[in-house]
Amino acid sequence: MVTTSYTQTAGMGSTVTIGGPIGYDSARNAANATLGAALGLGIVFWMDGRSYFNETGGTACDDIGVSNVSPYGTGTVDHFGAVGDFNGASGTNSTAMINRALTWWAAVSARHLHFPSGWYYYAGTTSLDLGARKWNTISCDGQIQFAGGTDLISWTITNHENADIQLRLRNGGTLGDFTDSLQVGGSTALQIHTTRWCRVDIEAMNYAGRVVHFTAGGTDATTRCRMIDATIKTGNRALSGDDALCGQPFFADSGTCDQTGAFGKVNWRGEGCQYGPVFERLNDVDIGHIEAGKFVASPLEFRGCVVVMANVLYIGATDLSAGANSESVRMIPTAGGRLCGDFHIKTLRTLRSTDGLYANNFDPGLPSLRIDSYTGTAGEIALVLEDIPSAVIGAAGVEDMTGVIDIRGACGNIDINIDKVGTITGDAVKVTGTVDRLRLTGRMAGGAGAGFSLVDLGANNNKVDMIDLDLDSSTCDQLVNIGFGGSNK
Repeated sequence: MVTTSYTQTAGMGSTVTIGGPIGYDSARNAANATLGAALGLGIVFWMDGRSYFNETGGTACDDIGVSNVSPYGTGTVDHFGAVGDFNGASGTNSTAMINRALTWWAAVSARHLHFPSGWYYYAGTTSLDLGARKWNTISCDGQIQFAGGTDLISWTITNHENADIQLRLRNGGTLGDFTDSLQVGGSTALQIHTTRWCRVDIEAMNYAGRVVHFTAGGTDATTRCRMIDATIKTGNRALSGDDALCGQPFFADSGTCDQTGAFGKVNWRGEGCQYGPVFERLNDVDIGHIEAGKFVASPLEFRGCVVVMANVLYIGATDLSAGANSESVRMIPTAGGRLCGDFHIKTLRTLRSTDGLYANNFDPGLPSLRIDSYTGTAGEIALVLEDIPSAVIGAAGVEDMTGVIDIRGACGNIDINIDKVGTITGDAVKVTGTVDRLRLTGRMAGGAGAGFSLVDLGANNNKVDMIDLDLDSSTCDQLVNIGFGGSNK
């Protein structure tokens, strides 16, 4: 059992030790404070054998002044009166106590705040401007339930460097429309605003709102949001009889400016969500893993992002209907016209979506799109490329889909390696726009659908550099359909 302990020489060489189990107990604390006052001591709560919290008043620390706080900057929410006794239906409302603890945490650099084991209920909001303070950390052994509400942001942390924040969310939150950075009607648990070189580790189970919003303030690229590492895990495990999908794992944007500095590294794993995560107007995004069970209302979106490296994008079954926003992964310009560019995806896998990936209107001044390995199963078109200056698609394996590639608009050099394509019900490769140079290599195991072509060039001005496909029992009415009326070569 963890105990409080304080030892000090109290005159004539004698030593006094005050001890007891750590935690908030006003009667015990008052008794210890009386004894401590008589001896000229404060009551010090030892938590890990070296750092401590000094409570001199015998009650939870309403006063966050220096005299009542450990000079070593370590405290727990319990010492401010928070109680982790919520059971999903009733328990202590710890909103005010947690706000006091957060205010203390934000007041000085290098403070650490801990949530001990328990289930804490929080129903309010707080906005913390750390004034460029550094190295503040939050750790969490317990779980926090944010009550949520319409257009509510529970915690906003602004203007900080090198923060390290670990949170565990359980239930709560309110679902809204999360297609824009400004949520409509829903709630956000945590907003990270204009911070640099921070780490975030958040687990959110059954949280119905947006888990975290990374954003920047100001109108120029110097006020940006930069992360060293952001790790988010969401799920819908039934923790208290609930089984609700997460509203949205995160939305990352540069605020009102086009960010020029690196955003940083992101990892997300989830059983599914109502709205897919969004990256908007960001530079240098490093994605380790994005793995999701399914999306319901919108896909994983990249809007006007440049220099994006993704190790694994794995999107499971989606409930998105046909039409706009129905792809698993979407790369598009912003509403203001900023274009995407320089994407490199090492592994992409989509399952049961209308289209696997849709890439539109990339910046012609940047390298465009490279995918090292792609697997698509059970959907419409695996890859849709529209107005793309160049693309290199390696090892595209597709099964039970209408087609493999649909090239639309005015595209440049497109290089596609097809690998082990199974059942296709339409044209395997279809050009409905124009392409400067098309190169197809690889192996087709299933061919195209009856009445369709292996490659349909349409009637536009297209140039084919090479078609070198190994056909294994391919079934299609014609290998290449070259339409009339254009100048296909």
